[in-house]
Amino acid sequence: MIIFNFSVLARPAESLPLRQPDPDGREIWSLFFTAHYGRIALVVNEDYDKTLLEEWLKREGFKPSMYDFILETQPVLCAERVHRLSAVFGKAKWYVDNNPEVCAETLKLGIPTLLVASPYIIRPEWSGERKMRPWDTLVEEVNRQSLERSSRAWRDEI
Repeated sequence: MIIFNFSVLARPAESLPLRQPDPDGREIWSLFFTAHYGRIALVVNEDYDKTLLEEWLKREGFKPSMYDFILETQPVLCAERVHRLSAVFGKAKWYVDNNPEVCAETLKLGIPTLLVASPYIIRPEWSGERKMRPWDTLVEEVNRQSLERSSRAWRDEI
């Protein structure tokens, strides 16, 4: 059994419908899914409606064997819950999470752990905190660049 944390599969957002799948999480899921014949459990740390969670998983193409909610905030308690799931469903071959504290605690309990640390924003200037420029400003910039490009070619011929 492989146990995934939902935060590896979905990027953070204010609500479940707004969460987008993480490409790295999807790739890791696919690798484990094919190698272990779909014996993958999912743990969710947020209090979501089960119907909404199942719809999100179906829409995004994730099919866990089972899922469970772990609403504990302390890493030790989360790790103990993962350990209990491992005892119930068979020894966990891997626990996959993006929380280093929980990963450290699951390692202490003897569960092989994979810490996923992929950036959501690769470069700081790509963050969503920038102001959106008005459409008119963008059109003016495109026209200015087009004129410069044309002027440069026009000067070369003369």
